Formats: sequence, C-alpha cells, structure tokens
Amino acid sequence: MKKVLFIVAGVVGALLLLLILVPLLFKDKIFEKVDEQLAKSINADVHYNPDKISLSVLRNFPHVTAGLEDFSIVGKDRFAGDTLIAADEFKIVLNLKSVLFGDQMQIRAIEVEKPFIQILVLEDGTANYDIAIEEETLPGQETPAAEFNVGIQYWQINQGRIVYEDRSLPLRMLLEGVTHSGSGDFTQDIFDMETHTEARRASMVYDGIPYVTNKHLEADATISMNLPEMRFTFKDNLLELNDFAVRFDGWLAMPNDPIEFDMQFEAPKNTFKSLLSLVPGMYNEHFENLEASGEVAFQGYLKGVYSETSMPGYRVALQVNDGRFRYPDLPEEVKGVNVDMVVEDKAGDMKDLHLLVNQFSMNMGNNPVKGTLETRGLQPMQVKADIDARLNLAELDKILKLDTMVMRGLFSLNLKADGVYDSLQNRFPRTNATMALKDGYFKTASYPIPVQEFNFNGTVLNENGSLEATVVNIPTFSMLVDKDRLQGRLQLQDLNDYRWDAALQGTLDLTTIGKIIEFEDMELAGRIIADIQTRGRMSALDAGRYDELPTSGTMAVQDFKYSSKDLPYDFLLSAANMRFNPQAMVLESFAGQIGDTDLQLTGTVRNYLGYALKENQTLYGDLKLVSKRANLNQWMTDDGTVDTTAADSGLEPIEIPQNIDMKFQATIGEVLYDNLTLSNMVGQLVAQNGQLRMDGLSFQTLGGKFGLSGLYDPREISKPKFDFAIRIDQLSIQKAFQNFVTIQQLAPIAERMDGLFTTDFNLSGTLTQSMMPDMASLSGSGFVKVMQATLENSAVLQKVALATKLTDNLGAEVLKLKDVLMKVKVAGGGVNVEPFDFNVGNIPITLSGRQGFDKSLNYQMKLEVPSGAVGQAANNLLAQYGVGSVVGDKIPLNLGIGGTATSPQVQILGVAGGSAGQPSVTDAAKDVVKQQVDAQIDNAKEELDAKRKEAEAQAQAELDKRKAEAEAKAKEEAEKRKRPYRTASTSAAKAS
Repeated sequence: MKKVLFIVAGVVGALLLLLILVPLLFKDKIFEKVDEQLAKSINADVHYNPDKISLSVLRNFPHVTAGLEDFSIVGKDRFAGDTLIAADEFKIVLNLKSVLFGDQMQIRAIEVEKPFIQILVLEDGTANYDIAIEEETLPGQETPAAEFNVGIQYWQINQGRIVYEDRSLPLRMLLEGVTHSGSGDFTQDIFDMETHTEARRASMVYDGIPYVTNKHLEADATISMNLPEMRFTFKDNLLELNDFAVRFDGWLAMPNDPIEFDMQFEAPKNTFKSLLSLVPGMYNEHFENLEASGEVAFQGYLKGVYSETSMPGYRVALQVNDGRFRYPDLPEEVKGVNVDMVVEDKAGDMKDLHLLVNQFSMNMGNNPVKGTLETRGLQPMQVKADIDARLNLAELDKILKLDTMVMRGLFSLNLKADGVYDSLQNRFPRTNATMALKDGYFKTASYPIPVQEFNFNGTVLNENGSLEATVVNIPTFSMLVDKDRLQGRLQLQDLNDYRWDAALQGTLDLTTIGKIIEFEDMELAGRIIADIQTRGRMSALDAGRYDELPTSGTMAVQDFKYSSKDLPYDFLLSAANMRFNPQAMVLESFAGQIGDTDLQLTGTVRNYLGYALKENQTLYGDLKLVSKRANLNQWMTDDGTVDTTAADSGLEPIEIPQNIDMKFQATIGEVLYDNLTLSNMVGQLVAQNGQLRMDGLSFQTLGGKFGLSGLYDPREISKPKFDFAIRIDQLSIQKAFQNFVTIQQLAPIAERMDGLFTTDFNLSGTLTQSMMPDMASLSGSGFVKVMQATLENSAVLQKVALATKLTDNLGAEVLKLKDVLMKVKVAGGGVNVEPFDFNVGNIPITLSGRQGFDKSLNYQMKLEVPSGAVGQAANNLLAQYGVGSVVGDKIPLNLGIGGTATSPQVQILGVAGGSAGQPSVTDAAKDVVKQQVDAQIDNAKEELDAKRKEAEAQAQAELDKRKAEAEAKAKEEAEKRKRPYRTASTSAAKAS
C-alpha cells in the first residue's frame, strides 16, 4: 500500500512539475505565434507590455491561459490614433494539446479586464473595426491555414466602457460600468449563444436628440446562431432599462450587406411605476418609496431591411390607463394619468411617419394638463394639436422629487394648431398659442446660485396658414441671475423673410452662466454689460442694405476669461468697450492678454451682423494694434514652448480664417519668434482670404535693421507658401549664420566670416510643418553687399594656394573684404553668383559660379598674379611643365573650383579668357610661358635699342667735340702766321 502511495505521489508530483514547466518551456513559442498572427491578420497597431506577459496551465486546466497587460489596438490610415480597444489585461485561453503538438493554436475563451472599446463608423460607412487582412490566393490555390483556430466557447468583459458612434445615421451610444459574459461553441455551424449584459449607465443620442440618458441597463439573451446562413433567431430575451423590462423575439439575417429584420417586442408585466423609472430624475433613492398604480401596455415591431439607402419599418405603441402616483410624505398626488400614443413608420423612410397622441391627461394637485397631438410626414408635415396646461412648478418639484433641480413658479400654456407646415410651399399651421411664466425660480444641483424672478409672456399667432402671417411676440422678459438683472423684448414676424425687433439690457455674469449651463471642454468667466436695440429684415441683411437695419447700443466687457483644451493659455480681457450701428461695430478700447502676449485694439469692424447671423459671410475690419510683447511661439506650438536647439523647432503652421478681411496697423515693442527677439516692430498686417500679408513691416534684431513685405499663404496647410521682399541693413554675418537656417544653407562660408552685410532680396517658396523653409522649393534674387568683413582659414583659398603654389601669398593671408557687391539668384536647389571682384593681398580675384544646397561647388576664379612679387613661386609652378624661369609683370590664371564647401577641389583651367574644356593644363602653362618669353624678348630689344642710341649719341658728341677743338687750333695757327707783317707796318708808320 505504501508503495502504491509513493507511486501515486510521484505521478502527481510529476504532473504538477509538468504543469509548472510547460508555461516556461513554451512561453516564447506561444507569444511568437501571437505576434506573427497579429501582424499577418490585423491592419492596426497592437501594443502590450512585453515585461508583463504571463502563461498559466493551472488557471483553466487542462487549457493554457496567456495574459497580456496594457493591451491596446489602435487604428491606422483614416483612423490613425483612434483606439479600437484598450484594456488593463487581455487573456486568451488556448487548447493545451494544440499548443504542444498541433499546427494551429485553438482559442477557447477570452477575458478582458477594464476595457475601453470604441466602435466608429464614418459618414461613408467605413468602420474602424474592419481591420482584418485578407490573404490573397491564386486561382485553384487553397487558402493557407491560419496559425489560430478560433473556436471560442466563453468570453467575459469586466468593468468596461463601450462607445458606439455611427455618423452615417447619426447615432451615438455610451455604456459605462459594463459587465458582459457569453458562451457558445463557435466551432459549430449551428448553436445557441447565451449572453448576459449589465451597464450601470446607458445613454443613446440619435440625430442630436437624447433618447436614453444615464439609464441602468440589464439584458439576457439566448440567440440561435446559424452561421452558414448568417441568420440569428432570438429565443428568450429580456432587456431592462431601470425598472422597465421589454421582452423581444424574432430574427435578423445578413447573408449579404443589407440586414433583414423581423422582430416583435412587448412589455406584458410592467407597471405604471416601472414606466415612471424612465422619467429623467425620478429613478433615485426615493423611488422605492413611490406609491403608484395603473395599467400599462407597451408593444411594437421592427421589420424590413437596413442598408445604406433604407431603414426598416417600425411601430411603437404605449397605453396608460388611470395611472396615479405619490410619495408617502406628500399630501398631493398625480392622478388621472391617461396616455394613448402610437408612433409608426411602415416604410422606414420617414415620409409617412405618423405620431398620434389620442389622449394625454393628468392632474398634478390642482394643476390639470390635457391635450391631443397628431403629425404625419416630415416635408410637408400635417399638424393638429390641442394642449392646455397649468402647472405650479413648486408642486411639481415636490411630486417628482427631482434631485438634480429645484423649481418654482406658475407656468401656463394654451396651444391650438391645425394645418400643414411646409417651408418649400410657404405654409404654416393656423396657430393660436399663449404661454407665460410668473416668478420662475430654477436652481441646479451643480450650482447653488439660482435663476430667479424669471418672468415672461408670449404669443404665437397665425391666422391664414402662410409663413408670412406668423407672429411670435414676447413683449417683455426679465430674470435675476445672482445680483445681475437681464431684461428685454422680442418680436419676430414673417418666417419666410424674418423681420425682427428686439432689445436687450442688463448685466450677464459669465461665471454664473457657465455653472448653470455646462460648456463642454471650455470655461467662461467675466461680466458683459449690454444695452442694445436692433430691428430689420433678413432680406436687407442678405443684400447688405445696412441702412435698413437700425442697430444701436453699447456693450462693455470686464474681466473676461476664456479657457479651452485647444489653447495652451487662457485668453484674458481686462476691459473692452464697443459701440454699434447698422454698418459697423466701433471698438473704443480693448485690453487683453493671451500667454505672454498683450493686446490693445481700437478701430472699426464691419459686417458684424452678417458674420454673426449667416454662414459664409466675411468680417471686415480696420484696427490699430499696440502691444508691448508678442510671443508668437506660444501661438504656433501645441504646448506653447519652442526647443530652439532641436533640429525640429516644434513650430506649427498657423491657419488664417478664410472669412475675415482685417487690417492691423501694428506697433509692437517686442516680438518673440522661434529663437529671435524682434524689437520696435511697425507696419501693417492684413489677414485676407486665408492669407497674411505684411506691408512695410520694419523691426530690429541681432543688431541689424530689417524691412519686410510679402505674403504668408497657409491655405494648403500641409504646404504653406511664402513670398517676401526682404531688406537687411548692417547685420552681423556671424549672427545671421547662427540664427537663420536659410543663411546656413545659402552661404555656409559665412560660418568663418566676421563682419557686416546689407541685402535687398526677394525670396519665395514653401514651408515645412515645423515652419522651416523647404530648401528645394526656394527661388529668388537680389543683391548682397559686404561693407567690411574678414575670412580666416578658408578651405577654398587654401586649396587655391596649393594648386597655384602661392602658399605664402594666398594660404597665409586673412581675406579682407571691403565694399563687395554680389548679385545673387536662388533657383534649382542652389545659389548662382554673378562675377564680383575682391583682392587677397595684392592679388586681384574675380569669382562667379554656383553653390548647391547639398554644399556642392561649381565656381570659376580668375587671378591676376604679380609675377615679380611672387617670383620663385611662379617659376616653380611653370617649371612643373618643363619651362625655365620667367620674369614678368603679371600671370593671369583661370581656376575651376569643384567638390564641396568642406572639401573643395581646384583645377588650373587656362589663361585669361579660358574656361573648362579649353586648353589643357600643360598647354595653358606653355601659353603662359610663351607670353612671358615674348614679353622678355621685347623688353631686351627695347633695352639694346636704348643703349645703342645712347652710344651713338655719346660718339657723336665726342666727334663734335674733337671737330670743334681741331677747328679752334687751326684758326689759332693761322693767326700766328699773319702777326709779323702787321708789326712792321705799324713801326714804320710810327717812325714817319
């Protein structure tokens, strides 16, 4: 016996060990198959936490349970970012044998914890749940077997939230606090599916009208599933809303796209009390104490076809006989409740919709209500009504015990109508109606300050059945909200061409109104003080004949605040004052702020009536805008901040409304845009036709003066366009490079330059979604003048120096530029520069060419190299081509510069006038040498001629000298020979 026990214990231990090891051994295999199959079968993004996946055999033995936490399926394409399902935990129960030995994993159950399920159907019928990927197969090819075999037998949802929104109807359903479970063998073609559903709160809105609001829902259903024929028969089904239960049976089928219905429903066991549980506000903690009696019958059908073009027919009938109810602690009761009502639309097309209330009557204490109502069709609609009601709202409040509202006052209504409403045929039922409220008082549970002293009386009169004959007249109304009184009057005539006469005076506290009336996703605060009178006719408004619309008055706003999830900052308006006339609204003062931006506005706004009352109307204005500081970054990003160090600035395009035409004469002390601070901005801003135009805008930034005119066009918001004329005066080259992406792309050489420049430039193109220029789209032209600048460590000049052997003259020089004027054109993804001149030391240079935004270079450089100055360097260069020493005045060189800005390449192209494709380097050098040799020969000839002429002159001078000396000597000798004869004669004469 002991041996048997040891064997049994060993077997059990082995089994337990196996159950523990199986998840560890096959975990990777299972989740690998899960990932593969999801990727192949679902066109959506599937997320789950890889650190929180689990696998267990013990939980649902003999099956294995796989668990995923933080699970979600998010749509793609048109539903990008929309969640289809998100759950805290998603569990799948798999057949263990199929996991260990099978080719397909068999799913047996699904459990979901706290899911959010959102089903969306767009106007064209596209649904977010249609995410299955269909595998393509060739003709004759069998469909490949899936990795998973879906044979679900059980499923469960715990504490879910489900949204169903079908915009094609339009219908929206919301279920909160949902617990749902179901079972059925989906491995079979025909089987019964049993489900149980409970929702703490259920709401349904159809075509903007709420039909069910925050009702408790519980449903049990047994449905016969015929999957081959896609036919589903309801066997035993019960739906409960609050205490009201409806049983339904029948079938629906969808063998193709249309859905066929044949269903009946009824409420055979309901009481008048259960019907009262559907009345808004009555199903509360007091409901159990409610005493009620009366007979109730409720039945109907749904039959026909639902498709994109048709709706099934339906009928709903409700009868209440001799109903009564009251609470034990109240002396008064509601009694004599009788209802006989039918709503029917046999064709489901709404054309023959028939609403018949044969009888409706009840007595609330001493206040009787009775009436009949019948309507047929929609356009045109036949109407017949007779209603008489007198209600003491305080008694009604006590009887209904509405926890959400307190109300008082005397309300009366008497309405008789008979005829046809057809706006196309200009028909209106003959009507005589009066209504009044005296000493009205309303307070909601969400806000303790009541609307009180609410008084009005009014009439609706139509005597001949035409739209023109209709007159709605409320000669006076008034109310007190907290300490603010609001009063006015309204008369409306001729519903074919509305004619109005209205007045409104008083103060409205928006903080109070915002708490009484809940504004979705926004908050309002502040006070509006108004005294306005207006009258006119709609046809005059349509035609713009504002002189026929005498509107006048004033309105002041104090301490206004607007908060919204769409704005990163609150909009604050400390004070504003406006005057009205038919043509315009005059803004006398306006002082507001949003984020860091303050605004002061004065001026005139026109067509405000058309803009406010009609669609597709334009609002015109001429305003003066004054601001101390405008932070545009807070208007251009989601969170109001900009990371100026990031490649993506975080900025986003600003849309300009299409239906405004506003001119702003702006004076702004400081504007923050991206990483720039613009000071003393003055000019005109024009918002028109969805574009923003800047006229004569001027400002200072980075130490320079800017002028800007042009257009920002975001009408195609995915590719905003711009076209600007830009004037910049005396701006630092370094600051321009550091702060403007465009300069970095257009002139990367500016990174190594220091100095000032001025430019007149026209530039156009498109912007990216981060408001940066799309460089490939840029085009423009203009002039750039460098007044004075230096360039050090230029990679281009260093390569030129190496290529020309002028390293001592070019490579070591700091390039100094002064009064350099460049004509520049931007096109085709690059910058074209026309020839311009500058010097490096004593070397004149002419440069022209093109630089691409990809930093590619294609420049031509002409140098006039003084050979005497460079001497040996020039001879060394020429010696490479087998030419001896040459000495001359200048050596003209043509260079080609290619490569990139960071790695330039330099070639010697030829002599002056040469270019790429002309003489080779050797030929060019020989040409240079020949010119230099010829020049030296010419110089030698000139020197010899000069020396010869000088020697000839010297020889001639010597000859002339010797000739003169010879002539003088000869003359002297002749004189000596004549002297004795002259003496003798003289002596003889003297002697005699």
